[in-house]
Formats: sequence, C-alpha cells, structure tokens
Amino acid sequence: MKKAIIVLVIIMVVCFVIAGILALIEINNMKLFTYDINQSETSELTETINSIEINSTKINDINIISTDDISVTATLNGTYKSITNKTVALNVKSISNNLEISVDNEGFLKWIELGDFNNTLELNIYIPKTYSKDLNLNIVCGDLNIDGISSNLYIDGVTSNINITYSKFDNAITINSVASKINLNLPKGSDYFVVQSKLLGNMTYSIDGTTTNSTLHNGKNKIEINGVISNFTINEYSK
Repeated sequence: MKKAIIVLVIIMVVCFVIAGILALIEINNMKLFTYDINQSETSELTETINSIEINSTKINDINIISTDDISVTATLNGTYKSITNKTVALNVKSISNNLEISVDNEGFLKWIELGDFNNTLELNIYIPKTYSKDLNLNIVCGDLNIDGISSNLYIDGVTSNINITYSKFDNAITINSVASKINLNLPKGSDYFVVQSKLLGNMTYSIDGTTTNSTLHNGKNKIEINGVISNFTINEYSK
C-alpha cells in the first residue's frame, strides 16, 4: 500500500513538472504585447515624511539622485513586454508619514507578467539633497545607483551591482542583499564601523581609489552588510 502511494506521488510530481514545462513553452510561443513606457510622478516632500519607501521588481536599473528641488520626482522609462494587454504603472503616494514609490503591475498573472521578456525599464528617483531621514528599498533589479544622498539607508533585495555615494555621512546603513558587487563611497574621514556577514566575499578599503590595508573602523555610525555578496568596497574620497 505504501509503495503504491509513493508511486502515485511520484507520478503526480512528474505530471506537474511536465505541465510546467509545456506551459513555459506555450508562453514563449505567445505573442507579446509591447509598450513604450514614459511615466513621471511628483510629490511634495513635507516635514512630516519620515521615510521614503521604494518597492519594485524586474526593473533593469534603478537610479536615485539627489537634487536641489524640494519635491520628489520619479520617472519610469523603457520598453515593457507582457503576455496580456496589461502594462505597468508608476505610483508615488503619501501614506501617513511615508512616501511610497512603486512600480505596480496591472495584470492578474503577476508572476508571469513580471517575467523576463527582455524588458528595458529604468526607474529614476530624484530626492532633495536636504532629505536626511530614512530611505528604504525593497527591490529586484539589475544595477542600483545611489548618488549624493545623506539619509539612513536600508536595502533589501537582489541586484547585480550596487553603487552608493554619500555627500556627507552621519547615518546608518543596512544592506540585506544578493549582489555581485557593492561599492560604497564616503567622504574622507567619515566616522563608522562595519558589521559584515560570514557570506561576504572580498572586503576592500580604499582612499581616493587607492587600496589600503586598513582594518574595520571603530566609529559611531553602523554599516551592516548581510547576504551573499561577492565583493564589497568602501572608498573614502576627498571632496
């Protein structure tokens, strides 16, 4: 009796696997709807906003750029391909003390809609230089580039490469990520210490691009790196 049940279970698993393969083949043979995306949203950054939250999956590149503006602007550009006539939408909205930025899928088969159909979407987010509170990212993307910020930073996601540059540093950083490479650029003389994961590959320090033999700093601002990361570099640069 037990052998018969085991055989039935095996047959069911094999059938599910075959059905899944056939479904993927059918999807690949389907005609894809192609959309040229060019969207922009702007929101006022009031003093009550304590956190900017960015949620997005299957974006090629995400760029976060500091500006002299007093508002937050997000743009979504590129090509999006879908198996249905549903596209993606950029949303920027204030909820309580949070400003949320997201790229939402309008299709009902979200796990398929956000599959890899050679989409070339790029999300650019422009944040005022004066913003110094929390910046939270929950993302899946190709490259993540963050330039000129001065806020606390929390990253949770899967990326190819992460490049971060602080204009001034008196903040906390927490990165939980699967990434090939992380480059963190801090002003020379920044006060920090590093807590690193056991799964971190190479850890490198440099000053103005020249590698040093410096050990972990023992300052006041915590930089916590978790996840599976091949290379992590902290570069202190002269202003």
